[in-house]
Amino acid sequence: MTAPVVVVEHPADGVALIRINRPEARNALNMEVRRLIARHLAEMGEDDAIRCIVLTGNDKSFAAGADIKEMAGAGTIEMMARGTHKLWRAIAACPKPVIAAVNGHAFGGGLGLVAAADIAIGADSALMSFSEVRIGAVPAMFTTYAYYNPDKFVYYGEEMMKSCMAYRSLLDAGVYACAGSDFSPGPFAALMGIQGMVTRKGWDGKTWGANQKISVSEAIAVNTYNGAWASGEEAIKGSITAGKLADYVVLADDPHTVDVEKIKDIQIVRTVVGGKTSYQA
Repeated sequence: MTAPVVVVEHPADGVALIRINRPEARNALNMEVRRLIARHLAEMGEDDAIRCIVLTGNDKSFAAGADIKEMAGAGTIEMMARGTHKLWRAIAACPKPVIAAVNGHAFGGGLGLVAAADIAIGADSALMSFSEVRIGAVPAMFTTYAYYNPDKFVYYGEEMMKSCMAYRSLLDAGVYACAGSDFSPGPFAALMGIQGMVTRKGWDGKTWGANQKISVSEAIAVNTYNGAWASGEEAIKGSITAGKLADYVVLADDPHTVDVEKIKDIQIVRTVVGGKTSYQA
């Protein structure tokens, strides 16, 4: 009999534990695991007897990332059709606190799963990494999170926040880090993301991980040129240059000169895509 890839336990009254159980694959996240986690979270969220949910793996691995073997051969359309990003919305939608208890490896998508939890607790053995940078891939990190979700940072602590959304460290290392989003938990708003990268200050006025602040110009590049570089399209988009696609926005104020804590409030006057105006204030 094959062991279940996700195990549910109840170690104490009011506590439910979801354990990823693929030790032979270092708990790599295949579609079955993702769907089961989402289903259990939805069910537990409606169970009045459950007050807290713990998400964990085993001693050696929390989750070593996406299941590369399952992804092999899948095209872009197929990958998008799987809707894997939508499954993690179950964590944000869950009305009960979700705690990631991390032992061993939490790499790539596994670390993304940790970041989506309300609280993360790492054992001494925990090793967390976005290992894509070692193979020439580009990290697309949260941006609006710095401004939009500061209430969670008290659980992470300042030491951890010094290494979270590490744009300063990556840019200094020559990595073309680009903007990402954990939508729907965090909004897409690019200007809010730029403000968060420049100030590292949340809506509550508290600053976390100030060592990772970047300049306005760098933050704009993260949201434009670096994103184009990540998709291999920097020759045709990502900057306003003769011969490139005419995709741009016109702002009512210059982000370089306004109060940095008001960047998110700058009005968008016009949006142009492919040389045609798609929005006009």
